[in-house]
Amino acid sequence: MPAQREEPATRPVDPDPDHTQALTRALREYVRAVAVAVGVPADGTTFEVTDTITAYLALGQQAPEHPGRDLMLVWDERQGWSVSVETDPGESPVLLARGGDDPVPHPEAVARLVAGSAARRAGAPAVAPRQLDRAALAERMEWRVGAWPPPDRPLRTFPLADSGGA
Repeated sequence: MPAQREEPATRPVDPDPDHTQALTRALREYVRAVAVAVGVPADGTTFEVTDTITAYLALGQQAPEHPGRDLMLVWDERQGWSVSVETDPGESPVLLARGGDDPVPHPEAVARLVAGSAARRAGAPAVAPRQLDRAALAERMEWRVGAWPPPDRPLRTFPLADSGGA
């Protein structure tokens, strides 16, 4: 007679273990706020939450050093915001500026990054990639657009340099 197997203990299953829904909502609002701050219409933005989290804004302006090429503002969860020259798929990227230590800066800080980037020469310093807790990332995005935290719940913390709301 074969040995009986014990049934595994059941535990509640988190319906959204990687916080995709909350992060998608937060990213949508954060990208919308950044787009308003930098003057990009909604149809000039895209974002996605998959195994990576990214956003793209078509800036519709050019750097004097790269005539005929529009600039783009790109965000990812590990590097934060960067301004680059739009290139063809086979070309090397041309990075003009990268945001600071905070991967989720206030939209006005992103607007300042964009305003100062067109005059810069290519070659912004790299930022060390980081892995952030997705729930904390969603909360920080909501906080940046004024939707967080509710009065009875403090903002989750994770190691970031904050520029005092800028």
